[in-house]
Amino acid sequence: MTTSQLIEKVLAQNESARGNDRLLIIAVWEMQGFYLSDTQKAKIMDIASPESIRRTRQKLNERGKYLPVEPIRKIRRFKGYQVQQSIPKTKPEKIEQLLNLPLDDQREPRWVV
Repeated sequence: MTTSQLIEKVLAQNESARGNDRLLIIAVWEMQGFYLSDTQKAKIMDIASPESIRRTRQKLNERGKYLPVEPIRKIRRFKGYQVQQSIPKTKPEKIEQLLNLPLDDQREPRWVV
């Protein structure tokens, strides 16, 4: 089952998760076999969301602060290049597959300077 299918199944079965991303995350994890205690669930409801953390890091990076190490920047540039080259000829349902293509960590992208 793909992530999209899993999320759709959770949303179809759990009305509370439709309006609360944290409840959705917990429900998805539980459908994947990762069970949390009530104390852990309560703690998740109080901590900074992963999306807020990611967005804040992204905004700081956009301002040139705390950039990732060079190998990670190369991989991101390469994936960005792949997406730019492929999106005009890719159907929307295939874009998720494109973004999830594995990169060989040992291989340096040739076009990156």
